Amino acid sequence: MSTSSLSRCCAIAPDSIVQFSFDVGTAAAEQLLCPTGSTAAVFPSDTDLVTGGFFPSLFENLPSAGGSAKINDVKLVPSNPDMIATIPFDALSQSGLKIDDLQVGQTLFLQNGLKAAIIDRSDDSIKIDANPPLSRLADLTLEITTSEVLPRTSEFEKSGTLSSWTTATWSDPKYKTATFAAGCFWGVELAFQRQEGVIATKVGYTQGKGHSPSYEAVCSGTTGHTEGVQVVFDNSVVSFEDLCNLLVERLGDNVFKKNQVGNDQGTQYRSGIYPHTAEQKSTALEVISAIGGDVKTEVVDAVDFFDGEPYHQQYLMKGGQSAKKTATETIRCYG
Repeated sequence: MSTSSLSRCCAIAPDSIVQFSFDVGTAAAEQLLCPTGSTAAVFPSDTDLVTGGFFPSLFENLPSAGGSAKINDVKLVPSNPDMIATIPFDALSQSGLKIDDLQVGQTLFLQNGLKAAIIDRSDDSIKIDANPPLSRLADLTLEITTSEVLPRTSEFEKSGTLSSWTTATWSDPKYKTATFAAGCFWGVELAFQRQEGVIATKVGYTQGKGHSPSYEAVCSGTTGHTEGVQVVFDNSVVSFEDLCNLLVERLGDNVFKKNQVGNDQGTQYRSGIYPHTAEQKSTALEVISAIGGDVKTEVVDAVDFFDGEPYHQQYLMKGGQSAKKTATETIRCYG
């Protein structure tokens, strides 16, 4: 990756809210799956730069306030060579696929549940790539201008995967944090990414025992954590009540199910609203009360939130589902 950046992102403090604009050209913007133009984000505090709602390559190249950058040959999502394979036609004989119908660009559904794109075809084989679709979007030129950087005003001492957003405040008080749970965190994160006024999202684990749990530990049901999503939002654009209603709408009848959302069952899949202030708690209780009936979605004060592993962050966006604010496609809870 080459760059003509005037100043680099090292000048931006972690957890700062960065207001910026970026452009990748009209054709690439259609494939990018996240907002372009004028936008805002929370600069990540994690070393992988994955928890701010955008691609690490964007954060790596953000200039300081008032600066501009032009970055060539941007790679948005890394490609794992182990996820690329050449399959002889002979090996496809038992699959039921018609060899003559296989063309470059088609998507195949593999037995292990992954999707793979056909990226090449020869006289006797096809080459498939099961990496995220955005890993194949290459040779981008990214132009970025940073207009303003709003620092975090609250103190925070990094410890394991503990989220700094839980207690964060910023120099502009219109920016707030909210925490929710709605079963598998992939789908609900994408729903919040699409919401106007939400500037950053991350997935992780909350409301359990133990520090910095792993996905495997949480899935065992022994830690008591639930899969959650934290969002930072602009309260002048979208209210906390709006976010609670978005959660309830996404849950549907699952609000009446204990420790279950859809086919996912267990304490790690319970749904909840986890208010950070007394005002948020009052709003959450009003939203839940308005549903009526025996609602199982819990309202419990926000406690420690632990960031999920990098590969879980913005999982569905990286897998090819749009996180643009105008997106209306049905959210599919797989990559």
